[in-house]
Amino acid sequence: MKPLLGNKYGALNVFLPSIKTAGDRDDHAHITPWPHVLNATKAAHRHVKDNDLSQSDPFTAYRDEHGDIKVLTRSKFMAMCNRIWTREEYGRFTGHSFHIGRTTFLLSNGVDTETVKRCGRWKSSAFTRYWQDLHTISKVHIDRVHAHCNLSH
Repeated sequence: MKPLLGNKYGALNVFLPSIKTAGDRDDHAHITPWPHVLNATKAAHRHVKDNDLSQSDPFTAYRDEHGDIKVLTRSKFMAMCNRIWTREEYGRFTGHSFHIGRTTFLLSNGVDTETVKRCGRWKSSAFTRYWQDLHTISKVHIDRVHAHCNLSH
């Protein structure tokens, strides 16, 4: 996990080994801060510091009560989330819900669809079937088109 552009809490570049990606090639994921909400890059740095992780440790590694390194798997993470959500009477969700939620968040905050598609590693435009809050998304993007047209005239 390396900061990009020399900014301590700026965008991060996270290495993904081929076993964590579609296909047989390594890849990188970029984590970018978002203004006025939880800074994911700051949280990632804090996670690394609090767990005394090295560059060679998995991004989802943590130290247990004995100081041993453990890896938080997707199934453990989802089980923990679902215990909390069920206790709070929200029902159960899948990991896909995070993907859909991130897509909706980015689109409703004005990120263009092609960028959302690429960042989400969507292979086709099928991701449009999962858009939530279409009213807000369409308003944001239509307003942007009108603003662009007004600037052009």
